[in-house]
Amino acid sequence: MRRSARCLLVMLVAGTVLSACGSDDKSSSPTELKVTVTANGDKFKLDAPTSIDGGVVNLSFTNSAQGPHSLQFVKVTGTHTTDELITFLNESENGGPVPDWISEGGGIGDVAPGQTGKSTFKLTDGLHFVWDDETNDSDVNYGTLGALAEITVKGNGDADATLPDASGSITAKEYEFTVQGLKAGSNTIRFDNTGQQFHHFIAAPIAAGKTLDDVKTFFNTQGDPGGPPPLDFEKGVGGAVVGPGNAVVYNIDLEAGSYAMVCFVNDKAGGPPHFTLGMLQQVSVA
Repeated sequence: MRRSARCLLVMLVAGTVLSACGSDDKSSSPTELKVTVTANGDKFKLDAPTSIDGGVVNLSFTNSAQGPHSLQFVKVTGTHTTDELITFLNESENGGPVPDWISEGGGIGDVAPGQTGKSTFKLTDGLHFVWDDETNDSDVNYGTLGALAEITVKGNGDADATLPDASGSITAKEYEFTVQGLKAGSNTIRFDNTGQQFHHFIAAPIAAGKTLDDVKTFFNTQGDPGGPPPLDFEKGVGGAVVGPGNAVVYNIDLEAGSYAMVCFVNDKAGGPPHFTLGMLQQVSVA
């Protein structure tokens, strides 16, 4: 669901999305969902249950393959196949439209090899497609190479259940981020999509001596921009694509400094990624 023109560099992001804090709703228990990605040569597999209870879900995603891997959820409306999803994934790399039968979103950003990342979000009743949304060195999405599963969600869980409390927040809408409460060290953040499009976030420190204008030039350069990137991707963090009205809670570790926050997703109708429309902002971490 996200453009990969610069995502090869983003794949350097370490697995800094860690376990979410306990729920502030003491009357219900979230559904525990464990998913593992494994590799067999150039093919991949997701080990996941075929069905779970709906509502608030605590996701634990284990990377048993090489390189960083991520997990993306979408809800499927109507009768559609994973072959249709694969077609969409291939087309979306070139700015293709998002099918109207895809909704909700959620999941987790890059997790480093041998690590387990965790996040908390809500899943509603129905069929959900789940895939590894990273790409290999040839820009081929891992979901098209076997890292794809179907999970049937049963029911909507406790209507009063809430996501965990968060000390910081990132809110996305067309076409901007609003960021509050980020600090150096460990952060529990809530990422909310209050817009009408799908959004995600990737945040990486701006390199010493570089500016946000340098970052904009880097992302808008066709082909190899040459020279070292103006961002420190190894210290970057990010999250999954989230649909309108949905949210995910993560724990992230940040160092003090200036970050560039980016959304690589394109509109439902297709077209250029959102960073070209304003979702490339400088964020300060005290």
